[in-house]
Amino acid sequence: DQKFGLQLYVNRVLIKDPADELLPEWLRFMKGVVDSPDLSLNVSREILQQDRRLGSIRKRIVKKTTETLAKIQKENREKYATFWTHFGRVLKEGSADLEHSDKVAPLLLFQSSNDDTALTSLAEYVERMGDAQDDIFYMTGESRTAVEASPHLEAFREKGIEVLYLTDPVDEIMVNHLNEFDGKSLKSAGKGVVDLGSEDEKQQAEDERKAKSDTHASLLEFIGKTLEEHIKEVRLSARLTSSAACLVGEENDISPGLEKILAASGQGLEKQKRILEINPKHAILTRMQAIFDEEQAEQSIEDYAHLLHGQALIAEGSPLPDPAGFSRRLSELMVR
Repeated sequence: DQKFGLQLYVNRVLIKDPADELLPEWLRFMKGVVDSPDLSLNVSREILQQDRRLGSIRKRIVKKTTETLAKIQKENREKYATFWTHFGRVLKEGSADLEHSDKVAPLLLFQSSNDDTALTSLAEYVERMGDAQDDIFYMTGESRTAVEASPHLEAFREKGIEVLYLTDPVDEIMVNHLNEFDGKSLKSAGKGVVDLGSEDEKQQAEDERKAKSDTHASLLEFIGKTLEEHIKEVRLSARLTSSAACLVGEENDISPGLEKILAASGQGLEKQKRILEINPKHAILTRMQAIFDEEQAEQSIEDYAHLLHGQALIAEGSPLPDPAGFSRRLSELMVR
């Protein structure tokens, strides 16, 4: 029920308070008055909403505000950081405003793997990008600690590629509208296929992955069939270097964080299946293949498949579909 907006005066006579038509909702932190000599004193609210002059005033205010914020950001970063602490989450909502998103994007600040404390803008990220990097990478999560520990970022750390940490709930909505900046696409480190490095390195990694996929084709197919209730498919990963497995979405899938937000808001969506990626260099894959090749070893592989899936869910902070079953399988494995 909170009211926001500026006060609208005509020739110093108060016409409307608050005049929410004068500001988009993502500038609701602004206070002040607008005094116009051009509007009629006896203008009705219905006519006011259709008045073109009001639209011009609104555009002028948004333009002046974003220009002023950009100037503060450039000339007094400490002062802008204080502003951002209080109103940054609200300003991020402006990325969904198609008319003004290009003005909002340069004003956004994010946590980043580049610095433990300082925030970075998208422009600063682009300046630091290597020549072989085409995308701005980000990862969403509940906190910086949770995102930093995500197995999805292992290859990025190994390659020295910067990743933005998006930890505000509004970030889940924002990235669905903010698709690119300065000609660079924004890409989630937890979605799609990740190929990092130079073209030669990408080709070499792809050839190695294909050879491994052929070697373990039957095992991967069996794991996929075992977990078909929970996942779309199983494939070997290009983003894992030390963890055994992780879950990733397709490029256009919603993230687990957004899934939680929509569920909490009462939008009952069917839980989407994702892709289980297995580290091709992890010893667990070699061991599972050896067990799979043994006779009558299917039950063990089924248990290990469920344990891998459970590990991947725990690593990203998602609930297990069958906690009791996971505990039982883990106990049996420890006994063996």
